[in-house]
Amino acid sequence: MDRIETQLAIHADPDRVFDEITHPENIPLYAPGIEEAHQRPPQAPQAAGNLLDLVTRSGDRMEGEIVDRQANRSWAVEDENGTVARWSLEEGEDGTLATFVLEGDFDPETERELRSEMRAKIARLVLDLEQAGRS
Repeated sequence: MDRIETQLAIHADPDRVFDEITHPENIPLYAPGIEEAHQRPPQAPQAAGNLLDLVTRSGDRMEGEIVDRQANRSWAVEDENGTVARWSLEEGEDGTLATFVLEGDFDPETERELRSEMRAKIARLVLDLEQAGRS
């Protein structure tokens, strides 16, 4: 199993960060290779065990499952291929200390692409969270 990890400080309240990353429609904001995500059924409360419909960058459809959801602490989704996207959050001095981990079986080229896309997506997400916190 391969592991891609990034740690970051986000100048935003942990509650705000958690709300943003755990909304299923926001998964494409940080998950490399994912272009769409929807909870099934849409109106169900978000909880571990809930299923997700995911659409990849190449247009493939697959199922995911919320495998961990602890308010303001952790959130994880596993897709049908066994790839897990996991967030861990801690309150920091000036906002939130966050760790994002992507685990799965990746060939070297795919891993490079995922790392690059993950960095770009997370940088945009952090910027959006920090700007929203200033509004």
